[in-house]
Amino acid sequence: MYVVAKPYTDPGMQKKLEWVARMLDASKASAAKIGCSPEAIVAQAALETGWGLSAIGNNVFGIKASPGWTGAVVMQPTWEVENGVVVHITAPFRDYPTLADGIEDHFQFLKVNSRYRSVFDHDNTMSDQEYFRRLAAD
Repeated sequence: MYVVAKPYTDPGMQKKLEWVARMLDASKASAAKIGCSPEAIVAQAALETGWGLSAIGNNVFGIKASPGWTGAVVMQPTWEVENGVVVHITAPFRDYPTLADGIEDHFQFLKVNSRYRSVFDHDNTMSDQEYFRRLAAD
């Protein structure tokens, strides 16, 4: 279990460190399946959510609830680009009981989505740089 050994005097930095510690714990299992480090998953989530500030509960990858989704849902204001125009909407997003559940579902989402096939076209070990390269290439 990751813990913040030395507290920061800056409350904002302390909050980020506590979020990272929770994320590292929650990322271990999925990182092992993907073949990257837990730190790579945390970095991706930090980028996508502004260090967890815009996470939708335990959904740190912003996965929307498609019509076939049978789990919990939370309605959230967001935006889409339609015909080159930003349109503000309220959309259903997947909701997870834990961070680990959200990260595991993200792993499953990548795995079944043909767009990300190359992420898993390997022997289950790759550098973090390779993981990011494969995610960006697809």
